[in-house]
Amino acid sequence: ADAQNKSAALGVLTVRPAVTEKYTKIPSPEPVDALRLAHDFLMAEHGRLDVPWGEVNRMIRGDVNSPLSGGPDTLRAVYTARVDGTGQHKMTTGDTYIALVEWPAPDSGNNAPPRASVIHQFGSKTLGEDSPHYDDQAEMFARGEFREALWDREEIEAKATRVYRPGKDK
Repeated sequence: ADAQNKSAALGVLTVRPAVTEKYTKIPSPEPVDALRLAHDFLMAEHGRLDVPWGEVNRMIRGDVNSPLSGGPDTLRAVYTARVDGTGQHKMTTGDTYIALVEWPAPDSGNNAPPRASVIHQFGSKTLGEDSPHYDDQAEMFARGEFREALWDREEIEAKATRVYRPGKDK
């Protein structure tokens, strides 16, 4: 389900109802009917069936509207809702905080701290559109990129935009 794939739109839109039925509680149409619905959507909204998946599957968050790889029940889980009149489906849920962590081998003699590359699909502020962190990682997530996690207290404090104590500071 790569964003550039010109076959994924028809395939993913066809199987999505069956894959998500247990979560949405919406009965899935018969496979041939699901194929017809996917066909009709693509023809009505895009005028063709070979639409790159990223033209349909989108990361829409704050000021971000970017092509997005992934689909329901894949390793890059992306669940969407149709955005009427646009031909697009907006990611609403799916993979959230992803961390790739690397530890030095125990017998290497390397005392370096672990390294981690991390990403959150929306940003570090999931609510509150007025926050600069509402969509600060959305574009990176859409491109399949990660950011380095901060481990060192000095580095964390140096990059902090605000320091507070939950429940103590307002």
